[in-house]
Amino acid sequence: MAFVTAMLVAAIVFIVAAYAEYFRDIKNEVIAPNRWSWLIWSAATAVEAFTYEAVSEDWMKSVIFFISAICCFWITKRIWSNARWQKPNWTEIISVIASGLALVLWLQFQLTLWAHLLMVAAVPVAFVPTWKNALGNPDNERSRAWGLWALGDLLTLLLIIVRLDKVEELPFILAEFACHATVWQMVRKQK
Repeated sequence: MAFVTAMLVAAIVFIVAAYAEYFRDIKNEVIAPNRWSWLIWSAATAVEAFTYEAVSEDWMKSVIFFISAICCFWITKRIWSNARWQKPNWTEIISVIASGLALVLWLQFQLTLWAHLLMVAAVPVAFVPTWKNALGNPDNERSRAWGLWALGDLLTLLLIIVRLDKVEELPFILAEFACHATVWQMVRKQK
């Protein structure tokens, strides 16, 4: 149990450090945040955390996702007055629709797994603009936060595997890890 707790604490430290690093990059104007994007990310991350908890029924695995949601809302609140406002792009619109549909599937129809899988599918779609930006303008995404997120995701994946009850617990963390690690590799190769 001590090993699992240590993995959990380490994953939380990496995830929180990633958000802190990303916020520092925003404050230092390394990255220019978009209010709409962060509001959507915050809402989607919260829906993902709730549907993951409903699927896994294991707070030790779910707490990391709730902490990510809290960090997203914190950044959104902190950047709100200084961030730019842009109209949503197609991936952000898909994220909003997916989050709304997931909530309806979960809360209205008790289709928890389908709601969760819909949110899992929305993760790579939401990363499309980030991947494009990382390839076309790597300086805009050059943040150590991507590596910290990837390491936190890897530790979370290991924690989930150690405590695995059902295979449905894996797709979300696999998608998160793949998306964060891909951006990390894209910006690292451009240095």
